[in-house]
Amino acid sequence: MISDELKEIIDQIKDQGKMRFLETATEEQIVQSDNIQFLIRDEHLEAHRTRF
Repeated sequence: MISDELKEIIDQIKDQGKMRFLETATEEQIVQSDNIQFLIRDEHLEAHRTRF
């Protein structure tokens, strides 16, 4: 029925409008992420140095 189809569309729009929050990162997780990024960057630079 049309009303069922409209209800489904309205429910989808309502769901899209809901705010979703990520879990808060701890300081340790941020530091670890920064360290990993530096390691990846350093490995990338080293790979280019050895290539030439």
